Amino acid sequence: SNVWMGMYLNNFNNCIFEELDIYGNGLGVYATGNANGNLFLNCDFHDNYDPITNYENADGLNFENVPTGGYNTIRGCRFWQNSDDGLDLYGNDSFTLVENCWAWTNGFQEDSIAMGGDGNGFKLGGPSFWGDTDPRVLVRITNCISYGNTSWGYNENASVHNMEEYNNISYDNN
Repeated sequence: SNVWMGMYLNNFNNCIFEELDIYGNGLGVYATGNANGNLFLNCDFHDNYDPITNYENADGLNFENVPTGGYNTIRGCRFWQNSDDGLDLYGNDSFTLVENCWAWTNGFQEDSIAMGGDGNGFKLGGPSFWGDTDPRVLVRITNCISYGNTSWGYNENASVHNMEEYNNISYDNN
């Protein structure tokens, strides 16, 4: 089934998305394809719900299935009350820098009580392929805070690549 999105980005380069307020969608922003040199700066992704897919597709920002060779930055963004994950980097084979971001109370349905989808604050990967471990560092997350999510604050999601995590806080996540 289709998921309503606030914004769909495919094969985009050298774009700056600043001070967006993405809410009230099935999925906030879906970014995919060849992507390099992009910056999400001081954006808010919140209150996105998708009951049609049992709340499993309502991420705040879903930056996934990006092939190798890119370098993208998510800085100063906030992710809250999305019924799936705050930030989802599943299947992302390009480098992503995540810094100075917050993720809280993701994974709940609209009533803020019933469980929704996965409920990770930051889902930091997951393989685009299942095979040998990928030696590249594809995610660096620094100075971020994750709290009150129904699942993990930071989830490597069976990643086969390396990641770096510096000076982050995780509090009261399941």
